[in-house]
Amino acid sequence: MWLKFAVALLIVAVSVFVGYLSAGKYRLRKSYFQAFQSFNEKFLAELCYTRRALAEFIQKERKEGDFYHMANCALVERDSVRKPSYLSEDEYEYLMEYFHAVGRADAKTQTGWFATRKGELERSCKEAEAEAKNRGELYLKLGLLSGLAIVILIV
Repeated sequence: MWLKFAVALLIVAVSVFVGYLSAGKYRLRKSYFQAFQSFNEKFLAELCYTRRALAEFIQKERKEGDFYHMANCALVERDSVRKPSYLSEDEYEYLMEYFHAVGRADAKTQTGWFATRKGELERSCKEAEAEAKNRGELYLKLGLLSGLAIVILIV
C-alpha cells in the first residue's frame, strides 16, 4: 500500500517537474524582454545625460542573462549573434535592427529612435509576462493532470 502511494507520488512529482521545465521557455522569454526593456531605458538615459562610449556603457551595465550576453557579442565584440529558441523570427530581426542602430548616428537622432522603441518594448514585455504567467500555469496543471492520469491507469 505504501509502495503504491510512494510510486504514485513520484509519478505525479516527475510529471509536474516536466511541466515546469516545459514552461521554462516562456520564463526565459519574459526575463529576456525585461532585460531588453531595462537596457533600452538605461541607454536612452545614457544618450541624454552622460554620453559615455558604447563599450564602456556595455561593460558597466553588464549583467547575467541572454540579452546582456547577446548585447556584448553584437555591440562590443561585433560578433554574430545566434537566435535563441524562445524568440520568433520577427523578434530576432527586431533585435538585430536594434543592435545595428546602437551607436550608428548622432545622439539626438538616436534619442528619438530609442524613445520610439520604448513603447514597443513595453508592449512586448507585457505580452511576454502575460504569456509566461498563462503558459506557466497551463504547463504545471497539464503536468499535474497527466501525472494523475498515469497514476489512475497504472495503480
